[in-house]
Amino acid sequence: FTSSGEDVVFPNYSYTYETTSFSEQFNDNINKNIGLNLSIPVFNRLQTKTSIARAVIALKNAVFITQLEKLKLKEDIQRAYFDASAAIKKYRSTEKTVKAFTESFGYMKKKFDVGLVTALDFNDAKNKLGSAKSDLLQAKFDYVYKLKLLEFYQGNPMTL
Repeated sequence: FTSSGEDVVFPNYSYTYETTSFSEQFNDNINKNIGLNLSIPVFNRLQTKTSIARAVIALKNAVFITQLEKLKLKEDIQRAYFDASAAIKKYRSTEKTVKAFTESFGYMKKKFDVGLVTALDFNDAKNKLGSAKSDLLQAKFDYVYKLKLLEFYQGNPMTL
């Protein structure tokens, strides 16, 4: 309307409204399209091939590490067996040494009591016997330790 009250744009137009059903509105406004998207990686900078090659290398590396660990375990078990064998031999020889020093000390004591040897010789024999007994205890401990280690490798429970 203008300032004088006249119609400017649509002077004699009447507006009519119709009610349209939902299905008719849907059919009028639906977009009917069909699309197809296909992606074929013709060249992806050889990423897939490189990834597969890395996975194969990682698998072979894991197999080699497993074999290496098995060999190390076998070596440890063999070393434990040989150490235990050496420890029992050392223990037995130390037992013989203690027996010999005990007998020697007995003779030395008899000689000392009679006055045939000096106190220095007597103390020397006594120290040698004490040292031999100490060596026997060490050899026994070493043998027991190595035997328990072997039992551990056999899968037996650890008991003292």
